[in-house]
Amino acid sequence: MREVTLLGPRGIRLETAVPETRRERRLGLLGRRALALDEAMLFEHARSVHTFGMPCEIAVALLDARLEVLRVIRVPPRRLVLPRRRTRQILECASRVDLRVGDRVVQAQAGQPPSPAAPVTTHEPASFSSARFTPSAASSESEDA
Repeated sequence: MREVTLLGPRGIRLETAVPETRRERRLGLLGRRALALDEAMLFEHARSVHTFGMPCEIAVALLDARLEVLRVIRVPPRRLVLPRRRTRQILECASRVDLRVGDRVVQAQAGQPPSPAAPVTTHEPASFSSARFTPSAASSESEDA
C-alpha cells in the first residue's frame, strides 16, 4: 500500500493510504476500530464504496479527476454509497474531517513542510542596501563613459 500526504484548505493534512492491489482495495478500512482525524484512504479510479464490516461512521468524499470535492457523505456502518456522476476517486476519512464541496486536496511533495503564514526573508532587500545611490555619483559615471 502506498502512503501519501494530502493537503487541503483550513489546515487539513491527511496521512493517506492508497491501496494498489485488488486485495488491498477489497480490505480497505476493514478491521480498524476508528480513524484518527488525520488518517484517510484514497481509492483511485473508484465511484462507489460500502461500509459493511465497519464499526463506525466515516466521511466519504467523492472526488473528481482533479481531486476536487464533489460531495461529502457521512456514512454509518452497513451502508452502500452508489456511484455518482463525475466521481473518479473516493476519499474515506474520519467523520469529523472538515471537507466541503468545492474544496480541493493536493498531494504534498516529499519533504514539504506545512506552508508558513508569511514568507521568511533571509537576506537584506536591495532597497535597504548599505550602498547609497547618489545622483552626483551616477552623473560622474556617465561622464566617464
